[in-house]
Amino acid sequence: MAHAQSQSGTEPLITRLGPKASGIGIGLLVVGLIGVGAAFAIQQGDQELGMRRFYSAYLWAYVFFMSISTGGLFFALMQQLVRAGWSVAVRRVPETFGAVFPLFLVLSIPLLISVASGKGELYRWAQPLEHKAGEKSEAMEPEVMESPASAAADADRSGKHMPETFVYVHPNAHGIEKPGHEVEVKAVYLNIPFFIGRILICLTILSGIAWMYYGGSTRQDETGDYRISNRLAAAAAPLVVVFALTLTCLMVDLLMTLDPAWYSTIFGVYYYAGGMIANFALTILTFRFLQSRGLVTGSIRTDHYHDLGKFLFAFVFFWGYIAFSQYMLQWYSSQPESMGWWTRRGLNFGHGYLSNWSAIACALLVGKLLLPFPGLLSRHIKRNEYTLPIWAVWLLLFQALDLYWLIYPEINGNVYFGLTEVAAFVGIGGLFAGTVILLLARKSLLPLKDPRLMESMSYHTI
Repeated sequence: MAHAQSQSGTEPLITRLGPKASGIGIGLLVVGLIGVGAAFAIQQGDQELGMRRFYSAYLWAYVFFMSISTGGLFFALMQQLVRAGWSVAVRRVPETFGAVFPLFLVLSIPLLISVASGKGELYRWAQPLEHKAGEKSEAMEPEVMESPASAAADADRSGKHMPETFVYVHPNAHGIEKPGHEVEVKAVYLNIPFFIGRILICLTILSGIAWMYYGGSTRQDETGDYRISNRLAAAAAPLVVVFALTLTCLMVDLLMTLDPAWYSTIFGVYYYAGGMIANFALTILTFRFLQSRGLVTGSIRTDHYHDLGKFLFAFVFFWGYIAFSQYMLQWYSSQPESMGWWTRRGLNFGHGYLSNWSAIACALLVGKLLLPFPGLLSRHIKRNEYTLPIWAVWLLLFQALDLYWLIYPEINGNVYFGLTEVAAFVGIGGLFAGTVILLLARKSLLPLKDPRLMESMSYHTI
């Protein structure tokens, strides 16, 4: 085929990874296992936090790399849904990101064990509620609980500075009468068997969708059956709805229930927006790396990078819109069950309370929205082989920081980053990268027999 012989005349040199790829993939899997094991071992000697920090670090790395797979899966769904021609040449890499979802089904086991243990080391609602009606329960917050307003008032009266960190409980209409009440009223939903079942079902559904599209695309490389494209396009519309509902349920369980009192109706969309940013950023970097090694150089053009950059820019704006909407609506309504979540993340500026989390929140505002928005606005930046990858790396770092900001304030209000976090991130990252490389090594880097491939290879932006 002409498009496969554009450089050397030998198809595998252009559309397939070299023979060393599988060895690299296996090596990364080994590194990943060592990293996860090291993170677990490091925390064994921590007398203050113990396994709670390990599970937090593990969850952080887990949802970061899963956000890439989430974005890749949705990109593949949408391109099939609209029968896009321009994206066929770049579709295989996001499809492969999505195909890693079964790995996250396996990697969910430590998180499910933490819940099944009933110790509440990560999800404090999983502790048993053993108290009589009206008695104080420590199932929700074992720490000292104080509202920001009363804490500030006490500090003023005593002449002392406000403490660096404090935990804010979510009072009901009658004040702080019964801590843990929000866990009891949600027990029908927040119980261990139902939680574990939901996680397994959601991950199984997403894995099935991902492999349906990855398997169909790669099978078409072998058979050349154009009807596969038609079937995938026809199924995409209902599966987009299934994807949205399943991802929302999964993120409610994995992240929102870290604080069982807090809720947001657009939290799933918030995570999805970050996942799309991560997917486009890593897709750009992957193709730049492949082309630097002489692969797919005649297939992926500057125009493809331009459109990937436009998608990256669009989801930076979309993420900012969702993030602002979520904060503004809850700040405006001033709901007691919502304020504690924002306070722990340093966003209770109305009481003059600042913490290390306030600095991280401001860094996210600047680094994930205010700088990349004008930075990616220019056509020339998106078409430049150096500036676009720089922004891609930048946004991947801030996606990781964003998820860290969502998870770590629930430990005890302090900022932690050390060997545990590095080891967990390297561990999950190694497993993710190793699986991606092994999948890419098995198949062509391009959907060689997709009927729209030639349209994609001759694509020019306006």
